Amino acid sequence: MSESTLSPAYADLRADIGWLLGYTRTSGSWSADQILDIEDCLLSGLRQFFFPPAPFAGYRWNFFRPITTLTTSAPYSTGTVTVVDGVVTLASGTFPTWAAAGVFVYSNNVYEINTRDSGTQITLVDLPLDVSAGASYEVNQQDYDLDDDFGYVNGDLTYAPELSWPPIKPTNDSDIRRMRQLSSQTDRPLWYAVRPKAATLTTGQRFEMLFYPTPDEALRITFPYQPLPGKLTSTNIYTYGGMQHGETLLESCLAIAEQRMNDVAGLHTQKFMERLSASVEVDKRLLPPNMGYNGDRSDRSRATWERAPSSGYATYGGALYTG
Repeated sequence: MSESTLSPAYADLRADIGWLLGYTRTSGSWSADQILDIEDCLLSGLRQFFFPPAPFAGYRWNFFRPITTLTTSAPYSTGTVTVVDGVVTLASGTFPTWAAAGVFVYSNNVYEINTRDSGTQITLVDLPLDVSAGASYEVNQQDYDLDDDFGYVNGDLTYAPELSWPPIKPTNDSDIRRMRQLSSQTDRPLWYAVRPKAATLTTGQRFEMLFYPTPDEALRITFPYQPLPGKLTSTNIYTYGGMQHGETLLESCLAIAEQRMNDVAGLHTQKFMERLSASVEVDKRLLPPNMGYNGDRSDRSRATWERAPSSGYATYGGALYTG
């Protein structure tokens, strides 16, 4: 499918920013410093459009929620193991590549895996563990790295249609860890949490998803998410939003340019806020006209309570209560 010819592309945005800054519209006439100025305004303009200021701070664009799929890993238990001082050696098998993100289960006890040293060796966090040769075991994956452009979950986590299971319920990572302490149960996940991973200077911030119970098979889980898009380039010329938000995106970039050029919020800042209001109204049309029955369940004799399996925690109306 082709993008609308009315959508602002990378070159169009750069030309308009260059003209406002007094550099002309011709990219071949720009100096290296002028190109840096234009690119800086473009990057800030994109960020301002995707994550708008007050009074629309926190607004979640409906066009900005693509679907992604996560496939869980089935437990691995091929072969037998020997454990010496927390170093697990596998016979007649190959540890899966995701083993470092998993847990080692032996005699109903769960041990965190520190590293996958090779296809036949892993090292546990709990180094004092020793197990004689020929022991049965299982390696389970509880936590899953999310896409590099993941920002946050923007809708329900659902299973494949043929499974007919309800969506996985959100909670926080603290409750997931508490439930895991109470039980090492493996089953289809009922709860999930998103947790930030430690940021590094080379890779930036990333996120992972935790499940409880631990998945007991390979399951395809689908959900919409808020992406963290990359910058526009000469090859990646369009971004999210499309033609109907083109003027808002342009005014966002020009508002940044005028603020940096004049140190004031002028005409384009005003125009951006006007266009932003219009874009929000247009974006809301992507929602269904009727979200369904909005009842208070007053016709029920009493509220329904649910208990998370083997966790000791209860939920009411989808919220987790720890007592």
